[in-house]
Amino acid sequence: MPAPVSLPNLRPTQLRLYRSQPQRTTLLWVVLVLAVVAAMLAPVVLNKVTPSAQQATTPLVVKDPVAGAEIRLADRECPVDAMALTGQGWNCPGLHIESLTTPHAGDPDLTLRRMFRFVAGTDLPEGDILRAGEQRLLIEPNGHGIAMSTSQLGASQVIVFRGRINENLDIVTGSWREISGEELPEIVRELLQSYTGTGSDAADNPLRAPEPQPVHNAAPHPSTQAHTVRRVA
Repeated sequence: MPAPVSLPNLRPTQLRLYRSQPQRTTLLWVVLVLAVVAAMLAPVVLNKVTPSAQQATTPLVVKDPVAGAEIRLADRECPVDAMALTGQGWNCPGLHIESLTTPHAGDPDLTLRRMFRFVAGTDLPEGDILRAGEQRLLIEPNGHGIAMSTSQLGASQVIVFRGRINENLDIVTGSWREISGEELPEIVRELLQSYTGTGSDAADNPLRAPEPQPVHNAAPHPSTQAHTVRRVA
């Protein structure tokens, strides 16, 4: 068994040399804090210096794969909708545009209604359809938007517009002019000027069917009222 080790008789000030000194951790904590802050700020800095895919703007040009052509809807650029169901979509200020190509099976009108239902997530829309040759224009009567199409080679190129239609008439009218070669009829333009297309203003929608008014039972005509005959004695 080893002999016990004894310390020499030292003064109290000299005993401090034998005490274990605490580790210097201040610098380590500062480095860790700076690293955490840098990691938190990195995404913000990268978002500022690199372009965002969601904010990228492109011209409003619809590609028609069937005809191998392009349709320029308007002389504007809008942010691309990366989440568009059909792959071709834009989020313009106050207006969402989405386009798709689909076979029409000999019935472009029904195809237009079905594609509007698919994009807008509504019931099969009713309402009249404006026709100009192979082109169609549908104004959904409940304020959910409008759709237009052009058909050839057994397929329809359908374009759906949802949002504040009345504030983006240049896009709508330009799109119709591009696919049909004609101007929108004046009566249709007047309707669209008061059509917001947000789906929340059905009461103000000019195409909405009026609510049936309650019918009150009218008082019977005097000629149909029963008369009491007084007998004279």
